[in-house]
Amino acid sequence: MQFSIIIPFVKEEINQALDCINSVKDQSIKQNQIELILFNTENEVLNEEIEKILTHQFNDLSVINTKLKPEDLNGKYVFIYDRKININKHLLEVFLRIADSGKYDCIFPTENAKKLEVTPVNMNDFSYSDLMSMNLLRTVTLKDYLVKNKIKEFNYFELKYFQLKQYFTNKNIGTNDVLEIKNAEIKDEYIHNQVHEINYLFVKVREESDKVFQKFVFGMLIKQIMFFVDKKIFVDELDEGLQIQLLELLQLIIKEVNLPETLKIIKLEGYKGFFAILNMKKYSEAISYMKLFRSKRYQYHTANKYSNYLEKHPVDPSKDLTWKMTKPLRLVKPAIRKVKGLIFKYLLLLIVSFYRLLYLNKEVWLVCERPDQAEDNGYFFFKYCREQHPNRKIYYIIEKSSPHYDKVAKLGNVIHHSSFKHKIYTLLADVYVSAWTFSESGFPNPSKDFTSRFRKQLKNKFQVCIQHGVIIHNISPYLSKKKYQQNLIIASSEFEKEIIIETLNYPNDEVEVTGLARFDNLHDAITKRQILIMPTWRRHLFKINKKQFSNSEYFKTYKNLISNKNFQDFISKENIQVKFYIHHQMQRFLGNFIVEHPNIEFLLKKDAKVSDLLKESKLLLTDYSSVSSDFFYMNKPVVFYQFDPHKNHHAPTEQIKYSDLGIIVNNEEKLLEEIINISNRNFTADQLYQQNSRRIFKYKDKSNSKRIFEAIETSHHNFKINKNVK
Repeated sequence: MQFSIIIPFVKEEINQALDCINSVKDQSIKQNQIELILFNTENEVLNEEIEKILTHQFNDLSVINTKLKPEDLNGKYVFIYDRKININKHLLEVFLRIADSGKYDCIFPTENAKKLEVTPVNMNDFSYSDLMSMNLLRTVTLKDYLVKNKIKEFNYFELKYFQLKQYFTNKNIGTNDVLEIKNAEIKDEYIHNQVHEINYLFVKVREESDKVFQKFVFGMLIKQIMFFVDKKIFVDELDEGLQIQLLELLQLIIKEVNLPETLKIIKLEGYKGFFAILNMKKYSEAISYMKLFRSKRYQYHTANKYSNYLEKHPVDPSKDLTWKMTKPLRLVKPAIRKVKGLIFKYLLLLIVSFYRLLYLNKEVWLVCERPDQAEDNGYFFFKYCREQHPNRKIYYIIEKSSPHYDKVAKLGNVIHHSSFKHKIYTLLADVYVSAWTFSESGFPNPSKDFTSRFRKQLKNKFQVCIQHGVIIHNISPYLSKKKYQQNLIIASSEFEKEIIIETLNYPNDEVEVTGLARFDNLHDAITKRQILIMPTWRRHLFKINKKQFSNSEYFKTYKNLISNKNFQDFISKENIQVKFYIHHQMQRFLGNFIVEHPNIEFLLKKDAKVSDLLKESKLLLTDYSSVSSDFFYMNKPVVFYQFDPHKNHHAPTEQIKYSDLGIIVNNEEKLLEEIINISNRNFTADQLYQQNSRRIFKYKDKSNSKRIFEAIETSHHNFKINKNVK
C-alpha cells in the first residue's frame, strides 16, 4: 500500500470530509493503493449512522475518534489532506513519483513557482499554510520519531507538531508547484479549528529549549494569524467571540518574541499600529483599526495602480495645447463654482418670490415622515388635510421610489423628495410638519448644503412635530427643545405632555394634547386570529455583522420563541397566524430569524403596512416599542417581553409605565403562559388595562387630526404675532 491519507475533520464539517473522500476517489492512482483515515480532531465519537455513510464512500476507510497509533498507518507514505484545499486528480501520482526518488522525507506543494531543486528549503519563504496544509511524509520517518520519543499513540495536533520539527531539523525536504492546488473559501469553522491547532503548537513550542526553533515557529504562527485577521471574513463576518479568541492568542505569541525584529523577518512591518493596539489588549479597537487599515490600503493600491499606468504611459500635460489653453479656466474654476452657487441661490429665491405673489395671503405647509415612508402620523394627518381642506396649500414630501408613493399620489399635492420643486417649496413654506422632525428627513439632499446656503431663509420657519408614537419614557436628548427647536409638539395625554415638558424642556404653550393622527385610523378595526410580534431596535446591536448578531441575546430570545415547539403547536392547533415584523433598523438581520412554519410570516418594510398590521392583529408581543400605545388605545392586549431591561435605550418615567399598558414578562415560559391565557379569553384585554386606556388617553374619537390642524393654526398664528412684535 502506497498511501495512508489522513483527513482531519470535526462533526460540523462532515460534508467537507465527504468532499475530500470524493477527491481521493477521483485520484488517478488505483484506489487499492490507498487507505483513508478520518481523524477527528476534537475527539468526538461519530454516531454509527454517520460512520456507516462515510465508510460506504470508500472501500478501505477507518474512522479515528480518539488517538492514532503507529500500527494504524499501513502506507509507505502518510499524506495529510487539508479539507479547505481543492486538489488536481494527478496530485498523488506526482507525489508518489517524487517520493520514490528517495531524496525527500517530506514534500509539500505550493501555489508559487518554487521548484523541487531548491534544497534545502528556506522556510522563511513559505507560509504556515504552505508547510502544514498538504504534506507527504515518509511513514518510516514518522514511526522512527514516535519510537525515539516513546510515543505509542498521538492526537492530530501532535502530528502537526511532528511536521514542524521535521521542517526545522530535516534537510531532506522538497517542494513542488504542482497541478492546481487551490484554496477553497475560508469559513469560520476552519478558523475555529486553526485557533485550536495554533494554540496547541504555541504551548508545545514554548516548552522547547531551542530558542532558534521557537523564533522560527512563533514568527510563522504570527504570520498565519495575521493571514486570517487581514481577511474580510474576520472584520465583517466572524463571530465577535472568535475574533477576540484569535486576537488573544496572537497577543500571547507576540509577548514571546522581539516584535520589531520578528515583524521585519516575516515582512509585516506595515502592521505596527495594529500590534501597538493589540499589545494594550484593546481587542475591539484592534478590529476597528483593521477595518480602517483594509479600507485605506485599498484606496492606496487603487491610486498606485493609476500612478503606475501613468509612469508607463507618461503624459506631460504642461506641453499639451489643450492644457495650456484651459489653464485660465482652471484658475478661475473655484470662482466659477461660487458664482454658479450664487446664481442658483438667487434664481431659486426669485422663483420663490414669484410663487409668493401667486400664493398671496395663502400659507404653505409641508408634511413628511421619512423620505420613503407614508404610513405614520404624517400620512394620516396629510390625508385628513386633503379630504377636509382640499383648497389649502398643504403638500406631502416623499421619494417617488417609495412603496407608499401611489397611495399618497391619489390624494394629490405630492412633492418628490429632493426635486427642484421640493427646493422651491421648502423655501416657500411657512409651516413644516413631521412625524419625526423636519430637519431629519424633510430638507432636499444634500441637506447640509441646502440648509447652509439658505440658512437665513430657513431660520424662522414654524416647525411642528406630530410624533412618531406616544412618549412613555425619557427619550432625551432626542427631540429636546434645545437641539431640535420645535415650535409645537403634539401629545396624546396630559401624562405624556408632562413627560415632554419635564424631560425635553418644552414650555407649556408649545405642547398640545390632541391625540395622534394615526389613532383616527384605529376605530372600527376588523381583526383576525393573528399575533403581531414587533420587537424594537437595540443601540448596542447596530455596528455588528450577522454572525455576531446571531450570538446576541436579542436574537436568541426571539429565535427560541418562534422555534419553540409548544408555541408552534399552539398556533397550529388554534389556527392563529403570526406576523413577525422587526424594527426597520434591524431588518438587515431578518434572514437570521426565519423558520419554516405555515402560520408564521416574516415581513420586511416593503412588504407590510404597519397601520394595517396593528388594526388587524388581536395580540401584540413587543418589548419596548411605542406601537404598544396603538394597541393599548384600541383596548387590545399587549405583552411586553422584557428579557433585557438593562439594555433598553431609554429611561422609564413616572407618568406612564409599561405596566400601565400591558403585561410584562421576562422569560419564555411565562410569555407562552400569558399568550395562551389571552387566547383562552378570546384575546380581550384585562379590565385593568381597559380602565388605564380610558384614563391615560384624553381623547378616543376620530378627531385627532382635526385637533392637530386647529392646534397648528392657532399656534402658528400666535407665532407670527410674537415675531412681528419683536
